[in-house]
Amino acid sequence: GLISALPYIVSSLLNTICAFICDWLIRTNKVTRTNARRIFGGIGLFIPMLAIIWLSFVTCEQPILAIVLLIIGNRLRNLINSI
Repeated sequence: GLISALPYIVSSLLNTICAFICDWLIRTNKVTRTNARRIFGGIGLFIPMLAIIWLSFVTCEQPILAIVLLIIGNRLRNLINSI
């Protein structure tokens, strides 16, 4: 139920929040559109990579950490779609 829906909920929230942040950064001329794409693309690729690597060291006694890392690893890459 809730655990299987959690990645999609997190993905929807992150996409919305990051899209607003990205638009604000571009609108206020803090960064250019190209640099915003680079920043959010880099975050969307680098952090999930670290989460999946960290997941390989999680034991069976840490199921909550495993779920959190799977959500981060699978859904944070959607930051690329928010730009």
